[in-house]
Amino acid sequence: MHKKIKITFFLFMLATIANLFGDDSSIDLLLQEYKKESELSKKTKKDTSGILYLYTREMLERMQVKNLKDILKTIPGINLYRAINNISLISTSSNGKFPTSGVRIFINDHDMTSASFGSAFLIWGDLNLEYIDHIEVYKATSSIEFGNETAPIVIKLYTKLANREEGGKARFMLDHKGSSILNLYNAKTVNDDFSYFVYGDFQDIKNKKYNTTYNSKIYTYSSDKQDYNFYANFLYKEWLFETGMINKTVDSFIGIGIYKTPDGSRLYAKQKYAHLTKKFENGFKVQFSADDIDYEQIFVDPNGIYVYGMQQPVTNYTITFDDKIYSITAEQTLSFKNNRLFYGGFYKYKEFYEKSDVLTDYNISNSYQNSYKNSLDYSSLYFEDSYYLTSNISLVGSFKKDFYSYEKDIEKYSKSTYKLAARYKDEKWHFQLLYTHSYLPVTLYQIYNPDRIPYEANKNLVAPTTDILLFFTQYNMENSYINLTMGEHQVKDPIIYNYYPPNQGFINLFGVKSKYNLLELTYHYDFDNNNRFDIVFYDTYNHKPINLSPKWGITAMLFNRYNKFDIYNELVFKSSYNSFGLKIKRSYDWTASVKYHISKDFSIGIRGENILNKGLEQAYNGVPYSIPVVEQKFWLNLEYLF
Repeated sequence: MHKKIKITFFLFMLATIANLFGDDSSIDLLLQEYKKESELSKKTKKDTSGILYLYTREMLERMQVKNLKDILKTIPGINLYRAINNISLISTSSNGKFPTSGVRIFINDHDMTSASFGSAFLIWGDLNLEYIDHIEVYKATSSIEFGNETAPIVIKLYTKLANREEGGKARFMLDHKGSSILNLYNAKTVNDDFSYFVYGDFQDIKNKKYNTTYNSKIYTYSSDKQDYNFYANFLYKEWLFETGMINKTVDSFIGIGIYKTPDGSRLYAKQKYAHLTKKFENGFKVQFSADDIDYEQIFVDPNGIYVYGMQQPVTNYTITFDDKIYSITAEQTLSFKNNRLFYGGFYKYKEFYEKSDVLTDYNISNSYQNSYKNSLDYSSLYFEDSYYLTSNISLVGSFKKDFYSYEKDIEKYSKSTYKLAARYKDEKWHFQLLYTHSYLPVTLYQIYNPDRIPYEANKNLVAPTTDILLFFTQYNMENSYINLTMGEHQVKDPIIYNYYPPNQGFINLFGVKSKYNLLELTYHYDFDNNNRFDIVFYDTYNHKPINLSPKWGITAMLFNRYNKFDIYNELVFKSSYNSFGLKIKRSYDWTASVKYHISKDFSIGIRGENILNKGLEQAYNGVPYSIPVVEQKFWLNLEYLF
C-alpha cells in the first residue's frame, strides 16, 4: 500500500504541474534546427570505433540525469553492478562483473587511469554530470582511435566550454529519502584569446538500509555516500589547461566478512589530476598530464574476515592504494585527398604503493602491517589510416604496440592491438564490418593480490588476448531508421579469482577460450524536432550453462515537449537469471521525468526512478535475498541560469 501511495503521489505531481503552468506557446523550429545541427557531439563522435551510444546535451537535460549511472543503465547489453564494497561497476549481459581495466573513462582527452586498478572507473563511475556537455559510450572498440590504453569499453565525457555557456548555473536536487545534490558552474569569455569554465558539486546520497542477523544480533548493510567534485578549464589561444578532483566517502555495504556482518566499514577515495593540451595548425597535438589517487578501504567485521596468510580470521582490515601517474602524448592527424592518417605515441610512468593493516580481535598486540611498492614504465606507438575508395566506401586499418617495463618482479613484455574495418554509407544504407585483435591489461592490483599476506607478485599472470568481430547495418527512412548489430567477442586465457589455497588470488585459465555473442536491433523515430522514440532489443549468449546476469532485454526511451514542458519516459526490461542460489526475477525499471520552464532562466522538475520498484536486483554470496541495484527514488529538481 505504501508503494502505491508513493507512485500515485508522483503521478499526481506530474499532472498538477502540467495543469497549473501549461500554456500554448510554441517552440521556435528554426532555433531547434540550429541547436540540433550545432551539437558539439557531431564533432567528436567516431562512427568506426565500435558500437556507439550517443547522449547529446539536449537529451541529458530533458532526461534530468544526475550521474553517470543514470546513463549506463540505459546502455543495451550493460548492467549496473553494485560491488560488495558499494562501488559502481558494470557487467555485460549474461556475464558477471566486468574487470575494471576493461572500462576506460575519459573526461575530454584525459584518461582517468590508475596504477593499481588499470582504470579509475571504480572512482568516477557515478560522477555527477551537470558539467558534461555530451557522452559517447563505445562497446567492442580497440580504443586506438582515442590514443590511450586498451579497453573494449570506452566512455567519453565531454565537458561544457565557456564559448557555449557564457554565464552561470545553479542546480539543486532533493529526493524523498533526504538525499541532496548541489551543482554550480560559471563560464566566461574574457576576450578573443582567453576563456574559463569552473564547476563544483556536492552530493549526500541516502539509500535504503538492509539487515542481516547472526548470533541473534542485527547487522546493517548501508550504502550511503558523500562526495564533492571540482573541475576547471582555462583556454588561452590553442592552450587548454584542465584540472579536476573528486573526493568521496562511501559506506561499505556488505563488506568481505565471513558471515557478512559489517560494523562501520567505509571507503575513502580521492583523485586529483591536471591536463595540458596544445593544438597546432598542422593537426599536431601534444598533451601532458598528472594524476594522484588515494584509495583507502576499511573493513570492520566483529565475526571475522578471512585473509590468506593469517592464522586466524581478523576483525579489522584496512587496504590503502596510493597511485601517481605522469604522462606525455604526441599525435597528429593528416588529411589527404583520399585518406586520413592518424598517428602518435605516449609515455606513462605509473607508481604503485599498496599497504594493509590487519587487526585481530581489536587487539593492537595482534596487529600486522604489510606494504609493497612498484612502478611501471608504459609506452605506446600507434597509427590509423582511413582510406576512401569512393565517396561511399572506406577502409580503415590501425595498429598499436604497447611496451611494459616494471621496476621489479615482472619481466618486460609487449602487446599488440590491430583493427580492420570496411564501411559503406549512402543516404539510405549504412554497412560496417569490423575486426579487432587486442588484449585485457593486467593490473598491479591483480599481480599483488591484496587479500594475500604477505604480498607476493604473481609472475605467471599474463594479459588475456581478445578478438572482436562486429557487423552493423542501418536503413534510413524519412523520419526514422532501423539498425542491426551482431558481434562475437572471444577472450583467450581469461583471468579469474581463485578462492582456494595455496594459489589464492588471480590466475589465468590457460588454454581456455571464452566466447560471447551479441545481437541488437534498434528502431528510432523522430515525430518532429522535439519528440522522438527509441527502442532497442538485445540478446546475448555466453556459451556457458548459466547466465550470471540478465541475458536479454529491451530499452525504450520517449522524449516529448509540450509548450514549456519537457517530458521523458524510459523503460528498461531485463530477463531473469540465477545467482548464488537465488532466482532473480525479470525486471521492469520505469523512469519518468517532467520539467517546466518557468522562464528562460528558471525551471522546476521532478524525476522518478524505478517507479514500479521492480528494477534490476543483484544477489551476493552469503546474503539470503537479492538487493535492488537502482533504488526507487523521487527527485525534485530546481535549475537557475544567471
